[in-house]
Amino acid sequence: MSPDLPPPVACAAFGAATAFYGILPPAASGPGICVLRASIVCLAAAAIAGAALAPFAAILEGKGSSPVRLRRRIARSALAFAAGVVVGTAASERSVPSVSWGMGSTAVASVEGRLASDPRKMAGGRVLADLDLLKASDGKGTVTSAAGPLRAFVSVGAAGLGDGAVAGAVIRLSGSVEEFGPASGGGVFFKARRPELVVAAPLIGRARSAAREAVIARFARREWGGLAVALLLGSKDLLEEGEGKRFTDAGCAHVLALSGMHLAVLTAALAFCLRRPIGLRASLIVGVAAAAAYVGFAGVQASLLRALLMFFLSAWAQLRGFRRAVLPLLCAAFLIQLCWDPVSARSLSFTLSYLALAGIAILAEAVVDLLPAALPKALTATTGASVGAFLATVPLCALAFGAVRPAGLVAGALAGTTTSIFMMLATVWLGLDFAWSPAASLLDPALRLLKGATDLVVNVASRAPPLLFGSPVIATAASLAAAVLLVYGRYRLNETRNRVDPID
Repeated sequence: MSPDLPPPVACAAFGAATAFYGILPPAASGPGICVLRASIVCLAAAAIAGAALAPFAAILEGKGSSPVRLRRRIARSALAFAAGVVVGTAASERSVPSVSWGMGSTAVASVEGRLASDPRKMAGGRVLADLDLLKASDGKGTVTSAAGPLRAFVSVGAAGLGDGAVAGAVIRLSGSVEEFGPASGGGVFFKARRPELVVAAPLIGRARSAAREAVIARFARREWGGLAVALLLGSKDLLEEGEGKRFTDAGCAHVLALSGMHLAVLTAALAFCLRRPIGLRASLIVGVAAAAAYVGFAGVQASLLRALLMFFLSAWAQLRGFRRAVLPLLCAAFLIQLCWDPVSARSLSFTLSYLALAGIAILAEAVVDLLPAALPKALTATTGASVGAFLATVPLCALAFGAVRPAGLVAGALAGTTTSIFMMLATVWLGLDFAWSPAASLLDPALRLLKGATDLVVNVASRAPPLLFGSPVIATAASLAAAVLLVYGRYRLNETRNRVDPID
């Protein structure tokens, strides 16, 4: 049997999440005392658990676990959890971006900064831009050096920035410094009225932007092109009016968000085509390179970066002979991303992405086992993933939106299936359209059919009433109860299957 990835990775990830998201109460004496206190509590709990389980060592030994091995596992888990608390506490200190204006923030009338990512269009015609600050001005001739990350909302005139206004470009914005409300986590942003391009992005950035626009232009000629652009590139500009909201109301917003599903569909198709001609190792290396290129082309986003990290770790584990269990891979990706970019770990898309996949990893198999065996395997797999993701994200959705969409349990499974097939066909269509357009047109009927099926599922599910919770605590309790029932039901089912009737 091949060696497994170390289980303490999951303990470390849970410890990091516990400290980072404030599940442990902060210590008044500072983060150092908080870490020390949490470590002592963890080690004490491990010692108590070891003493309590010692009488059952003989039973466990019969199943392959000796008392010594049991104590070592508990000690490793406790140390991993304590190490995770240290990592989470350090990341928490770095997760609140600090901005240095060089003057009073109320006096700032314009800023100059380098775009950290491509500007993104929002509802109402606004544009969101993330900047690394370089300068600040009060509009009266005083210019100071500024530093720190700043999020800017540009209300009008963003189209005048030109093609060079992509990641790496330097822009100047006129406006004022505003504060986020407590519901948005606090902090400051820049409310801009007039943008101006100072220095165009580097050549490679402009080339990537031009290639994106060329792909979007080809899809824009098709009635199903808006959905293809949203699924493949994450841009919702070509969607029909209200289509994005219908996906949200149907509980299928995750289908449109670039994530592991999109990366998995594209890389799986590539690996399937390359594995036989060039071999497993070469196909994995090419797959990782292609996944990284796709993330760079589509734009780095928290959920997409999580998928790329997991794909890289999975390929590494396969090449080294480890078993590719989803949960340890997810936990390792969480620790890496948390250390690398703790600011994004505060975002809703980051937490929803990790919670959803954790629910799939823990609960999906239980759901599949409980479903009738006569159902198609593809349908049971998507249903299990949909239920697992739904239950894991119920508390956060209730806290962030005040309601959850149970219709997404069914709609997510159906829409996930149709959009996965749609993405593969749209990718093939794009290649054919570049090579020979008449051949690409042969796929139009199938793509129109798949889009129509997706629209039908989303439109019906969006009319279903939401499930309202008076408190996130109630939502958490309901979600945990459902998860426990699923796991227990699977356990009872397996016990029944494995029971052998006595022979008279």
